[in-house]
Amino acid sequence: MRAKPNYVFVGVFVLGLGAVAVAVGLWLAAGGVSFARRDRYVVSFEESVSGLSRGAPVKFRGVPVGTVRELALDPADPDRVRVLLEVERGTPITRGTVAVLETRGLTGMANVELSGGRGAPPLTAAPGAPYPVIRTEPSTMRRLEDRVAALVDDLGQAARSANALLDADTRVAVRDTVTDLRRLAGTLAGRSEDIDAALRHAAEAVRHANQATVRLPALLRRLERGAGAAERAAEEVRRVGVATREAVGTAAGTASEASRALEQLDGAALDELRRLVLEMTEAASTLERLSRELERNRGALLGGQQPPPGPGE
Repeated sequence: MRAKPNYVFVGVFVLGLGAVAVAVGLWLAAGGVSFARRDRYVVSFEESVSGLSRGAPVKFRGVPVGTVRELALDPADPDRVRVLLEVERGTPITRGTVAVLETRGLTGMANVELSGGRGAPPLTAAPGAPYPVIRTEPSTMRRLEDRVAALVDDLGQAARSANALLDADTRVAVRDTVTDLRRLAGTLAGRSEDIDAALRHAAEAVRHANQATVRLPALLRRLERGAGAAERAAEEVRRVGVATREAVGTAAGTASEASRALEQLDGAALDELRRLVLEMTEAASTLERLSRELERNRGALLGGQQPPPGPGE
């Protein structure tokens, strides 16, 4: 006779086996058994770590190097989240290494990204601290949130400033300004022909100015030559002036000599000079009479023969 199976025992066995399978799966998902030696580091975030959980990957420049071991609030500062990392030994974590919280796509899952630290000394734990502390920087989402918040504040400030500026008096002034601009536009439209003529005249003036500019070098050369001629004429005038001054000086000396000579003449010499002048006057009169006589009687010089009459005689 066959024994009846104990269904209660079978059910308990199946449930227990399922629970063990689920526990093993979670354990494997959290990292499972690793024979690689790992070092532990502490990271303290000042922002929300939403999406980060135990077993989340830790990457160094995108390469998986460890996992998140623990997450807890910092007892010394509840606004900070203390995260314990397990990183494979040999990972180049130095004093310059930085940890950043990164969100993966639209799933909301997060991981810890490590970078930097090339050439710096290895990171060690501070005296009395159990693990070394890796410094952190704000994540991309945190920086974006900060920028958006700052932009919203700036926009609010700009809106308040605009409301303060656009009071009733300012609106009236703006409306009057717009009206004046419309009038000015209408006036300019009505005087468009005059404006066109003025522009043409201005273009013509510019053209003449360009032509004058082209002729300017030749004019300058002429002015330079004229300046040279003026300098030479001035030099000649200066020389004539010098010669004139010398001649005047000579004449003055001559007059002075003559004056001294006249002063030296006595009375007898003056009488003799008068007689000489009278004789010279008489001789001149005689020569004049002789000249007239010869003019009337030219034959006397030709042996008593009269010359033939000239035309009209």
